Amino acid sequence: MPHLNLDDELLQDYLAECREHLATIEADLLTIEQNGEQIDEQLVNRVFRAAHSIKGGAGFFDLGIIHQLAHRIENVLDLIRSRQMMPTPEIVNTLFRSFDKLRDLLDHHQDSGSADISEYVEALTGLVECALPLAEKPSVKQKVEVPLPGGGAHIEVSAFDMTQARKGGKSVYLIAYDLIHDIQRNGKTPLEVFRKLDQFGSVMEMMLDIDSAGTLDDEPVNKLLLEVLYATPLDTDLIREVVHVPAERIQKVEADGSVRAINAPRPAAAPPAPAPQPAPKPEIVAAVKEPEPKPAPTPSPTPTPAPVATPSVSAPESTVRLNVTLLDSLMTLAGELVLSRNQLNESLARRDDRAIRSGAQRINLVTSELQEVVTLTRMQPIGTLFSKFSRLVRDLSRNLDKDVQLHTEGAEVEIDKTILEGLSDPLTHMVRNAVDHGIEGRADRLAKGKSATGNLTLRACHQAGQVLIEIVDDGRGLAVEKVAASSLAKGLVTREQLDKMSDREKLALVFLPGVSTAEKVSDVSGRGVGMDVVKTNLDKLGGKIEIESAPGRGASFRIKLPLTLAIIPSLLVSDGGERFAIPQVNVGELIRIPAAQIAQRTDRVGDALVLTLRDHLVPLVHLADAMGTARSQQDGRPMNVVLVNTGAFAYGLIVEELHDTAEIVVKPLGRHLKGIQDYAGATILGDGRVAVILDVAGIAARSGVSAGTAETVATRGGDEAVVDAQTHSLLLFHNAPNETCAVPIANVSRIERVKPSQVETVGGRRTMLHRGASLRLVTLCDVASAGELTDSQQYVVIVFERMGRPIGLLAAEPLDMIEANLDIDTLTLRQRGIAGSAVLKNQTVLMLSIDELAEAVCPSGYDEAPAGYNDEAPKALPAMPVAGAPTVLLAEDSEYFRHHVQRLIESIGCNVITAEDGAKAWDLLEKNRDHVDLVATDIEMPHLDGLSLTRQIRADKRFENLPVIALSSLAGEEDIARALEMGVSEYKVKLNEDELTECIRTLVMPHS
Repeated sequence: MPHLNLDDELLQDYLAECREHLATIEADLLTIEQNGEQIDEQLVNRVFRAAHSIKGGAGFFDLGIIHQLAHRIENVLDLIRSRQMMPTPEIVNTLFRSFDKLRDLLDHHQDSGSADISEYVEALTGLVECALPLAEKPSVKQKVEVPLPGGGAHIEVSAFDMTQARKGGKSVYLIAYDLIHDIQRNGKTPLEVFRKLDQFGSVMEMMLDIDSAGTLDDEPVNKLLLEVLYATPLDTDLIREVVHVPAERIQKVEADGSVRAINAPRPAAAPPAPAPQPAPKPEIVAAVKEPEPKPAPTPSPTPTPAPVATPSVSAPESTVRLNVTLLDSLMTLAGELVLSRNQLNESLARRDDRAIRSGAQRINLVTSELQEVVTLTRMQPIGTLFSKFSRLVRDLSRNLDKDVQLHTEGAEVEIDKTILEGLSDPLTHMVRNAVDHGIEGRADRLAKGKSATGNLTLRACHQAGQVLIEIVDDGRGLAVEKVAASSLAKGLVTREQLDKMSDREKLALVFLPGVSTAEKVSDVSGRGVGMDVVKTNLDKLGGKIEIESAPGRGASFRIKLPLTLAIIPSLLVSDGGERFAIPQVNVGELIRIPAAQIAQRTDRVGDALVLTLRDHLVPLVHLADAMGTARSQQDGRPMNVVLVNTGAFAYGLIVEELHDTAEIVVKPLGRHLKGIQDYAGATILGDGRVAVILDVAGIAARSGVSAGTAETVATRGGDEAVVDAQTHSLLLFHNAPNETCAVPIANVSRIERVKPSQVETVGGRRTMLHRGASLRLVTLCDVASAGELTDSQQYVVIVFERMGRPIGLLAAEPLDMIEANLDIDTLTLRQRGIAGSAVLKNQTVLMLSIDELAEAVCPSGYDEAPAGYNDEAPKALPAMPVAGAPTVLLAEDSEYFRHHVQRLIESIGCNVITAEDGAKAWDLLEKNRDHVDLVATDIEMPHLDGLSLTRQIRADKRFENLPVIALSSLAGEEDIARALEMGVSEYKVKLNEDELTECIRTLVMPHS
């Protein structure tokens, strides 16, 4: 049949439908293989229907090769669902390879007619022949010709297909559809007709009867017939109700191969002739062709391993499916936007300033909602990507002779379609590496006391407005020293730099080009390429990657990605009169250094300019130098530094001016700028000017700043800059003009500037509108004897959470964040809401108690204060014990923190026993050994520190299973590793309250 010039839109619909079918086939085939002889007919039928639908459409669009391959796949699946063939790994492997080829043919359907599929056809045909009884094997290659009305043309099918079609009492019909009158003029498409036919049976074969249109010598006709061979259990009375064509164009194919119209009487059987006589050759309406006898090919029991499947998004989908509810929201918002525009235009015409402001606010609100909903249209579940790795892990395991089980979690998490497509290659590299030389072989795992089957987990979740993806295996883990040795051998780092690196920095070196820990090169990994590609691709997506590894226990790769790349929150800066945008995901801190302190706080290490920041040295880069422009003159002006994080290290970017934050729409760069590594894109600002988006990793590479450089300057002067274990991270702010207050930074959720007019008093309570809801506010003077805020001060609201409720502390600028080793006095200025005081730079600072401030705002959400408590001089009285509740032994030498953590633990329903140091904690533990369920200990304490206490607990068999949580302000990798080595169950940074309470609940609350 000649190739048809068919409607391109109809063909694209068919191809999109095929891709949807193929998207779930791999997971279904894996399940079929795992079930073995326990065949799930519904599951097999789903895969069969997918192959059948692809075959049917390919026949209509004259994609002969695709039709032929899909038909052979369909035959194998038909035998599996009828239990004539068992889905062994070899058979499933052949199906996998055939579907891979089918997917490739569909992706390149224009050239599919010249593709060679003989290898696949022979393998699939061989499987069918092997499953059939000896008498039925020839039917696979025997052909049956079903003649079309009018003679001349015929539809050819195999005798095997005809036999399979008639099983279960089905009948076979030859139906002639008029594409013009039966389909087009009824507002239908051929694909819709095929879908309806598939509901009541199956399309065996089809053919476009070009002869029905006639020739130039014939009288003009207005018809074009599509002949369909159809198998269905429907009888002749019901078939017309399904196909909706005249009865004369429906013929039934009899068992002997003849055809007759369904409204024609069945011909009577002819009487037997007395003797055979030669007769004229009758018109053959059905004939069986016997091919030349050939030995049937027997498939090898162990075929050559197929190439390992690799998930790919080289041809991104151009269409997405949307929920109707989402479309309704878009239509509603579009309507509201039109109404708001009309109102604004009318207000402008009347010059009504108040109405103009109101209209502008309304448009701003609707635009924000519209932006959110439009962003959702691009969101796709990450499970569509995770599902592709089941096949990859399966094939790799077979090729490497390993047992690896893939587990996925969080498949419902949604992420931007562009990011999802860009994730395929990085995740593929990491999964291949994990299976190849991360997870050991069966013998090695059994020798180490592990199960023979290795486990690989892909996990996704939302975290702090980002998507977190983890790739975790229980293999041998990354060898830190091998990574370091490979980096050193490649000349990527020096011995001096390695000596100063922590284990985490050494592990990060695996992302450098050429670094590999594989002992031998294989087809899967070991060439030192791949992990650098992972890092490069993730940088393009605005992502970060971290590694954790425990030798002998496995490795974990943690990837953090933005939800979308289309609209991103950014910081706007300027230098040399040009504006630039820095994605907020890369911004860690903004620092303004007064001109008088620049010389004091900056220094040079070799050729690098560095900044002293909280006893650490940070490398600095001038944005003007990176851009190749002249620096602006300081002339007594302060230095503005943006502390940026590349994912592997941090550095400071010096800019001329800092501006506001804004949500920007990312625009692609022109071809002439795409090769410049300093830029990640561009955007158009509100004033119509173009601003380029900076790539902080690219600027660092151009300026010569790397992880090694950052580590070198950060560790300079380590002997002089020793950070005390009791250093506190505090937020400083003002209450009254002469009262400086502080709270631990870990308590703070958010800080917002507000105007006095935004603060309202409703029902006798101070409140304000915050994110569409009322936020309860408290000031220090509401609780304690303190000064009141004045109208001349710039107000801020410090938002924190207690018992799942947001609460705002009304305070005043200026604000500052410090890390200082303070001696906290818990007696002199102690009162309700004020936990103590400290002296900082010859100034008294009030240390506020967030718990007591929260109790003043929401007393119903907290336990009542213990008896004997008074506002003037509160005493630290122990809470009444709760019967049956877990008991926590808390060891903390600082009264301020001891009191704070005690109240925190008691708030979740635990009893608390407190000790001032490790020695007293050990005495209390021995006295209460039958009651203590958990020990929480500070690290640095007099007499007996926390690690020594933990070692002593673990050495006593009575307490070897007792959970121990270490609390400290030290959060370095080496500190955590040292604590875990001593036997600590969990390590938590002091005052990270959410993590601490969740950890306690996990360890002991299930036993309450």
